[in-house]
Amino acid sequence: MTAPTTNNNNSNCFSSHSSCHHHMGVFDDYLKHCHEGCSRYCDWDRLLFACQQNKLDLVQHLITEGGVDPSYSNPMKQSALHIAARYGHIECLEYLLQNIPSDRLTDVVNSKNRLSGATPLHCCLQKALNEHGDDLLRSRLVACALRLVQVGADLTMVDAMGKTPLDYWKENFEPFSQNDQGSHIFLLGQELQSKVTV
Repeated sequence: MTAPTTNNNNSNCFSSHSSCHHHMGVFDDYLKHCHEGCSRYCDWDRLLFACQQNKLDLVQHLITEGGVDPSYSNPMKQSALHIAARYGHIECLEYLLQNIPSDRLTDVVNSKNRLSGATPLHCCLQKALNEHGDDLLRSRLVACALRLVQVGADLTMVDAMGKTPLDYWKENFEPFSQNDQGSHIFLLGQELQSKVTV
């Protein structure tokens, strides 16, 4: 498989092979217990762990030098995009979006996992956050959600609970937007509501 092209203008470019090898060693220690004798699967599974841990240098290395498909998902259909979105890792999410082939991007962005029938956009908005202390994570989740909307996330899709992304925004984010109508949270809500026919 030919590795996708990279964006050379990315300010967070892969820094050093030694850094990447260190990260791979950490993941290898975990993965060797998961998939004995299945190195190719482990190579691809590293992408999911790298996205979970926000290791952008490893994500870049696996895709550009390792030939890992940026749209890869595990047997539960949990993709790298789902994971980056769930944890609010906007840097990894952006890099994945830049490297998924354009003719497959809409399908990947709107893919549902088997865990909860969630799309990556659902994953951004499902997390219930405390009123205090989660401002940074909240802003990163909103940034991921806005980016997914920009690239064509289907706002009408429902998960296994019968909920749309807008339903989760109302539950988990709307209370934080009411005092600041210029906030990204408020703008996300406006975007979601404007594109969903009630």
